Amino acid sequence: MSDAVMINMEKIYQNRDWLYEQYINLRKSTIKIGKECNTSNTVIGKWLRKLNIPIRTISEANKGHVTWNKDKELSDEHKKKLSESHKGKFAGENHPMFGKHHSDESRKLNSEHHKGQIPWNKGKIGVYSSETLEKMSNSLKGRISPMKGKHHTEEAKQKNREKHLGENNYWYGRKLSDATKKKLSESHKGKRAFNYGKHLSEETKKKIGEGNKGKIISEETKKKISEGNKGKKASEITKRKLSEAHNGKKQSDESKKKISAFRKGKKLSKETKAKLSGSNNYRWNPNRTERYAPYGENFFDEKLRQEKWNLQKGRDLLMGGKLEWGFRSHFHHIDYLKYHDEQDNFCWLNNISHSKITGYQSNPIKREYYKQILQKNLQLIKANKIPKNWNKKNQDLFKQEMQIQLKLILK
Repeated sequence: MSDAVMINMEKIYQNRDWLYEQYINLRKSTIKIGKECNTSNTVIGKWLRKLNIPIRTISEANKGHVTWNKDKELSDEHKKKLSESHKGKFAGENHPMFGKHHSDESRKLNSEHHKGQIPWNKGKIGVYSSETLEKMSNSLKGRISPMKGKHHTEEAKQKNREKHLGENNYWYGRKLSDATKKKLSESHKGKRAFNYGKHLSEETKKKIGEGNKGKIISEETKKKISEGNKGKKASEITKRKLSEAHNGKKQSDESKKKISAFRKGKKLSKETKAKLSGSNNYRWNPNRTERYAPYGENFFDEKLRQEKWNLQKGRDLLMGGKLEWGFRSHFHHIDYLKYHDEQDNFCWLNNISHSKITGYQSNPIKREYYKQILQKNLQLIKANKIPKNWNKKNQDLFKQEMQIQLKLILK
């Protein structure tokens, strides 16, 4: 080949049509074109950009290319050699990024590059086999955390705090959708918290106590805590769940002692007393004359009391619990009106049920709710039926007592 042809060949990559044909149509690499033109692949890349020829991505360039090790498995000996050859090469000072940091521009470019890319394992379950998971777990065992024994400086803590405050926070202004809430609820059903049944040691409690000493809550935080549930009311479902969760639970003597010791010597301020007194009290009944009205004659009738007791089989009409005559058993007016002296307006309640019902006397909705339950339960018992709102245990016991009474009558 003459020198003139060589020179011509060397410069031919500057011709757009020729370079387009070689790179796009014939799908030659920049390295191969560079060798043919006696130049480097960097120069070819430069002219591709200069002549506005679209450059292939790594993924597009590798399409159809079969790697030398496809479907091949390395022997354990080979793997071991590779592992040993790489040991320490990229650790500590040997790492190419040791002591360096990405610039803000570099971080921005990386961020933009990964935008829109979907992780290969997103939404997939069971991607790794149990054997692989075990290997991954074993590989992490025994590793010491880089922060072990170290503590962030106050300056670092403050920087981290400011970085996540207000609008900088990832969740600022965001709310979970109802669909997401439902998914989270279903995923946690039947699962127990990691600390279920566990208790903090005295040492840990002491550390937490000392860690919080001297910390001052800002006025803004106090205001947020104060107004957190202000004006909000729990739904009937939530109330029922809370009631069921605490049903049958009793405070230990130790807890009672602690509460008593905590309250001892503490006096209510004048402001608090004013809030809890008179019409300001949440249990204030506007119909006070109704509450303190005189009882009718039937209320003191021992024969009527005994009849009602026998009819209820000595059980609480609201929940069906067993009563004890003369001990925390209350003869109650179902419609709350003391001057209504009809026989069907009386029933027996235990101490808890009576306190609950009378506590809601000033609430027209709750008052009507409990009134209807008691009236319905009384009618069912009179018809030899069992109230449906009683729990299974009380229903079964009441049924047994009814059968025993029936056998005695038949005899």
